[in-house]
Amino acid sequence: MNIPEQKELLLLMQEALEEGNREDCKVVQVMELITERMQEMYREKVHSS
Repeated sequence: MNIPEQKELLLLMQEALEEGNREDCKVVQVMELITERMQEMYREKVHSS
């Protein structure tokens, strides 16, 4: 995945997280975990290139 794709994916996931906040806390926990992993991967990629 290239950087613009990752940024777009993060934005989509943040939107999903906000929707999840209104609906179900289980979904929110999972989304937060995924978002954290994505941000870690993103930072590693930025630093390694």
